[in-house]
Amino acid sequence: MSTQTTYSIARSQGTISEQFVTFIRTKQFMKNRLRGENDRNPVHIPKNEISERFFTFPKYNIKHEINKLIDAGEISVSVEQLPNGNTMFMYCVLKPGAINLTLLKPKQNNLDPISRTMKEYLKCVSLPEDAPQTDYFTFFLKHKNNYPDYFFTVDEFAGRVHTPVSSFHRPYRPNILLDGLPTIGLDVTTMQPLLLGKLLKDSIGVNEYSKWIDSGEDIYIKLQTKAGLLTRDEGKKRFFEILFAKPNNSLAAMFGDADWITWINQYKAQPEPRNPHNVGKPYSNVAWLLQTTEVKVMRKVWRKLIHAGIPFLSVHDEVIVKQSDRYQAEQIFRAILDQEFTFYKLNMKQRETINTPPPPQSMPQPKQIQPERAEKPAEPKAEVMTAQDYYNLPIRPATGRLKELENAFISAATRRRGKLTDTENIIRLFDKYKRVEPESSKLDELEYLINT
Repeated sequence: MSTQTTYSIARSQGTISEQFVTFIRTKQFMKNRLRGENDRNPVHIPKNEISERFFTFPKYNIKHEINKLIDAGEISVSVEQLPNGNTMFMYCVLKPGAINLTLLKPKQNNLDPISRTMKEYLKCVSLPEDAPQTDYFTFFLKHKNNYPDYFFTVDEFAGRVHTPVSSFHRPYRPNILLDGLPTIGLDVTTMQPLLLGKLLKDSIGVNEYSKWIDSGEDIYIKLQTKAGLLTRDEGKKRFFEILFAKPNNSLAAMFGDADWITWINQYKAQPEPRNPHNVGKPYSNVAWLLQTTEVKVMRKVWRKLIHAGIPFLSVHDEVIVKQSDRYQAEQIFRAILDQEFTFYKLNMKQRETINTPPPPQSMPQPKQIQPERAEKPAEPKAEVMTAQDYYNLPIRPATGRLKELENAFISAATRRRGKLTDTENIIRLFDKYKRVEPESSKLDELEYLINT
């Protein structure tokens, strides 16, 4: 389907049946490609959505209209059995055609300041002309500025951020540019095993597994040796069975009834109301706990990067930054990891054909980054403005959202008796934004500073 599909954003045209087929095709494309899956995989569409948006009663008979599309070879419909015994109908388009984002409903408009800023950073993404890409990423690059809400999702399971960057083919990611500049990725080796060691130590105290982690052991080799397995890959397979499979007595026998295995099996079987999947899949408790803990750690990193004015992209336990920001970003990342783990390894990934600049002699001062647009010059005029020119600019009274933020700042400062984390920086930003009109993303960052 993808090789012949027209990736358009044209407003809905054609008959109701044609719009419904386009809607299914668009939903398949966006949902499956975001996950890195085949866009021919069927998608679920609730019956009430079909009846409200397309085949309204009594003008249309839903069953009759859908059967006509099936007979015409336009769509197929299958039934999927759910764990609770219920069923749901899955739809799949069989012919190539148009993609129309306006038929979809953007998911989240209630993002917090950190997430809103991360969504804005997606607008700064591009690729070199010679870089390989996918249909979905090409589609994203074409429409990211006008339709950013369709490309940024925070999942309900654990709060992970999903974007076209996080689903982009792994070998292609080092080619990504931010504001037209080369990037580097910083990620934590074996983050999930590290997090498990941290959680076990917090839950049951000193234990064999956490000792392995804290001493920097290769956890997959340790599991291979402990369980008498033949290869490291078998040890890795056992690890993910420990995390994601149902409670397993054979694991307890294999590891000699270790206390950490016992805790994991018990936690998988118990009620965990914070886990959205607990009712149907209580064995997902450990996966939920690991992913939510990962998000908490990474949000600390994201917050510090935003404070430092460093634009970034997120791929779960990885951040992608400009190569020119590498050393400051690395120091921020390590400072957070030092607080969380006894031992860790931070990896660097970049495009091989691009050389990383030498480290600066001293830590650069935090800077405010203005997301650039393709039609704008590479160097904003504000960066070449002299101090004298800047202070000669008139100070305008705060209006609109800036005025609301100024009132919120005064209220917060009064309530906390002046003990705000970044008071001096906030005052400086108000002075700046009363002289130079800020973009909405900068006001998002200012709101975040006031509320932390």
